[in-house]
Amino acid sequence: MYRKYSELYAERTPDTQNNQSVQHTETPSNNFSSSQARSPLCNKKKSASRKSPGPDGIPKEFYIRTFDIISRELTYVLNDALQGNIPSCFVDGIIVLVQKKGSTAGLSNFRPISLLNFDYKLLSRMLKIRMQGIIETWHIISPSQKCSNKPHNIFEAVLAIKEKIIDFKRKRIRGKLVSFDLTQAFDRVDRRFLWTTMASLGFNARLIELLTYIGNQSSSRLLVNGHLSPSFPIQRSVRQGDPLSMMLFVLYLHPLLTTLEGLCNNQNDLINAYADDISVISTSLNKIELVRQTIETFGYYSGAMLSMEKTTALDIGHITTNNTIETPWLRTVERLRLLGILFTNNIREAMSNNWDIVIEKFRWMVWYHRRRNLNLCQKITLLNTFILPKVWFTASAYYSGVEVDVLEFPYNNLQNCVED
Repeated sequence: MYRKYSELYAERTPDTQNNQSVQHTETPSNNFSSSQARSPLCNKKKSASRKSPGPDGIPKEFYIRTFDIISRELTYVLNDALQGNIPSCFVDGIIVLVQKKGSTAGLSNFRPISLLNFDYKLLSRMLKIRMQGIIETWHIISPSQKCSNKPHNIFEAVLAIKEKIIDFKRKRIRGKLVSFDLTQAFDRVDRRFLWTTMASLGFNARLIELLTYIGNQSSSRLLVNGHLSPSFPIQRSVRQGDPLSMMLFVLYLHPLLTTLEGLCNNQNDLINAYADDISVISTSLNKIELVRQTIETFGYYSGAMLSMEKTTALDIGHITTNNTIETPWLRTVERLRLLGILFTNNIREAMSNNWDIVIEKFRWMVWYHRRRNLNLCQKITLLNTFILPKVWFTASAYYSGVEVDVLEFPYNNLQNCVED
């Protein structure tokens, strides 16, 4: 296990080419103020409490409780790190393996999550805020990317796919929805390719230099069954658990998406991405082949690897026995799960399938938590955090009117609330 992950995060040596040229953007490099440090610290949406600490064992709650006492020293440390004065222990991590939902045994079915020191995560979160401002001001990221790219979001991605299926059936044309899967996408990021991409997009050289230094200093240990492995360097990847990881990954994927947009520029084509979930709709087999070749070429330069085993497709539109788009390397299914939604070529069937799954899971969750002795506030938190979000998400794609019936269920079954 130690050898697998030490090799996974080892540096690779491909050519790195990226010839994009985008208007230069200035990255503010002014020192942080104590109020800027307090903002992400106290923002519950951006920084959840009761999370596992990094190697130093100091959780977020310590910084919240003592901020008024340590604010000056903490701000000094963050500003010193901003100038590149970063000891290796500041960016060290512990990797825990979290089993993927519904997966079976085997290392490939575990997601490596890095537990990082909170003071480093605070620096990372503050850099993310500055980078987010640049991205939004200059509209750097491709509109095909719906993750970390306001005002785009996952709802837009799901609805675009659904509307394209409806449009194809209305026009009586046939097409294919293909979901491309990247193996260990975050862990295979070649950082040199990422820094080259950021430079071509106009990010300030000082920021790239700082991120490069942080990456070069990074190392981790595996935590398995309560035991820590020897430390090994993290020479590639954007570490899952780092607040910056998603934004950096989106920038890393940007050259691929802009190239795919150039290939699939017909009104019947659609390119969608939410982080590493890339989907393509096209009526042309030639274009689908070109998309596959483009992703593989991108992988040669960037470290990404396309998983043909997990890449699947769905026939959509006006489908008959003789007019489907077939290719030997692509596995076609009748139901395709993408972005948490089950898609089929029949909208009514898709609506029924999705709501059957949601309601079954919903009722099980309510029944399971019924046994817990919770007060009213705790029950509301439980509903809003773990039970209802999936209902709202499914309703955004397939509104059926069943939501009203669903909402009555928890209030009829989660009884024994505290009395005023």
